Amino acid sequence: MRNDANTLTMGECEQVKRSLNAPSAPIELRCYSFNLMNRELVWFEITQFPAAMTAEEAYARVEQTLIEKNVGPWAERVIP
Repeated sequence: MRNDANTLTMGECEQVKRSLNAPSAPIELRCYSFNLMNRELVWFEITQFPAAMTAEEAYARVEQTLIEKNVGPWAERVIP
């Protein structure tokens, strides 16, 4: 997951911001960077979400969008 200021980039945050601005259930984000101990970090703030959604649901939707997907094909061997 990229739900950590240590790994999230501004480009990823902006991409999530664009993808969550759907007309059906828009969630608006503010992406920002800050400096902590001489290290630039990126994070977001949810500035608006649908009235039918709780703040927790909005945050969970943002987190779900930040999950990195590893696309296969994968070959796994399961040893019983």
